[in-house]
Amino acid sequence: DLSEGLEPLKILYNFAENVGFKYGTVVLPSKKSNFGPMYFSKIVRVQ
Repeated sequence: DLSEGLEPLKILYNFAENVGFKYGTVVLPSKKSNFGPMYFSKIVRVQ
């Protein structure tokens, strides 16, 4: 869950909520930030 780490970035980006993705987060386009959509996730190495 990336929500705790993304909390400070909510003033800059418009995050989508409840989109149904199992992993990652979607940044929605907005005129304020002038880019998007963008998807990102945290990569974890499994050994």
